[in-house]
Amino acid sequence: MIRIYVRRKNEIAGHVFICKSSIKEDKVMILPFIGFVTDGLITEEEWAKSQQTIIDKFELYVVESYIDGRCKVARNTKKFSWKDILKMKVKDAFKPMAYKTLTNSFGMEIEVSNCGSMVRYRVGEKGAVSEWKEIHFTKSGRPYFNCNKTRYYLDEFMKF
Repeated sequence: MIRIYVRRKNEIAGHVFICKSSIKEDKVMILPFIGFVTDGLITEEEWAKSQQTIIDKFELYVVESYIDGRCKVARNTKKFSWKDILKMKVKDAFKPMAYKTLTNSFGMEIEVSNCGSMVRYRVGEKGAVSEWKEIHFTKSGRPYFNCNKTRYYLDEFMKF
């Protein structure tokens, strides 16, 4: 089995799938006509003649690695489908997952990305949502992110 991590070039967080074969050389013409041509994602001519890879055409970033198909992670991971990938949209709505009290009057809420490598935060209930920040690890393996030259450890946040 192959573990496939896919994201659009302008996205921070991506999606993880499993597949029996590599998807990197898949051409545009393998996409189903109904659902892609009729929805206007590609033209009928592109669909019929294109030798361009889907990854290049739709500006996707793809990383593949091998995984044991019998392991629990592989069994619980969604099966790959181009239809699922090309229909996905990035949701900009902030969905807080955990919070930390900073003072008596306000706190900080965080949202961790789908891939688990990025975090964004909001200070106060009506504060602005930050850009995605990378999660770093201490030598002992404790995850943290930096905000205004302050280090915040993820294990200090309480889940909702």
